[in-house]
Amino acid sequence: MVGTTLLDIRRHVDGLAAPEGPYAVVCGRMGTEPSPLSGLRFEARDTAAEAAEAATEYRATLRQYDPQAPFYEPLVHDVADSPGGVATAADADARLR
Repeated sequence: MVGTTLLDIRRHVDGLAAPEGPYAVVCGRMGTEPSPLSGLRFEARDTAAEAAEAATEYRATLRQYDPQAPFYEPLVHDVADSPGGVATAADADARLR
């Protein structure tokens, strides 16, 4: 367990991020980056995996306040392997409207 609050978890995830890192975390079903990982990159696959675990914890904590918060399946993704990059959850929501 990283922390007890959403802010603690977000700070932990932000501390793992590397602006030019080659890895991102995306939802395995939707291909979008779940909050709190939207726009963050990670230097190593292991670090991204740690961030994915923290995101799962974040989403579970968020659901205590908002039971309707969507479920994501966070997976580590090599951004260099995808020609268009990855979409954020906000991008996916906009496409659904």
